[in-house]
Amino acid sequence: ASDADRRALRARFRERCDRLVDAALATHDPDAPVREPLVVDPPDHFPTAFPDSVAEQCERRWGGVATALVVDRRADRPRALAVERGFAPGWELPGGDHDPGETLAETARRETREETNVEVDLTGVLYARELHLDYDPERVPIPVVVFTAERVEGRRAVPNHQVPSGEPEIVDARWFGPGELPEDLRDRELVREHLLDAAE
Repeated sequence: ASDADRRALRARFRERCDRLVDAALATHDPDAPVREPLVVDPPDHFPTAFPDSVAEQCERRWGGVATALVVDRRADRPRALAVERGFAPGWELPGGDHDPGETLAETARRETREETNVEVDLTGVLYARELHLDYDPERVPIPVVVFTAERVEGRRAVPNHQVPSGEPEIVDARWFGPGELPEDLRDRELVREHLLDAAE
């Protein structure tokens, strides 16, 4: 692609990223914090070349990311739901890749259901940010929104899904109280603060 084509494509990525994040914030929490962009290398299973279209990037399964900090208030203290993935170390909040045609809020609800069997209502936004995929010298902005949510129904269960490399997508899903959060949980301190606030 020519430099002009790449500039035009960057503009389309920029518009798409802004539209998805703005819609999430406008609907769920206009005052939610927006963190500084985070520059990352494309995942190992990605092609290393700058995509030729927005659709191609989305087909690479990283066109946007939405996760949910799900709180269960039915126990004696609020607990948060976390998943352990089979293809990467550490614990994370349930969530994943945005599908074309979805809002990021719909992505967060769908991914939580698929990964944990728990249905949720979204209550706000913990934070939003952009991931900038570094294709050197070009970068692709990817919208990321972490929603807050409440458990509605469903018994926790781990799906029998595999990622393309063959590893299980999820190997464990658990509820954790504020003092039980795994040390390697992504956004651990933010999750802990949210649980403590929910207990008040």
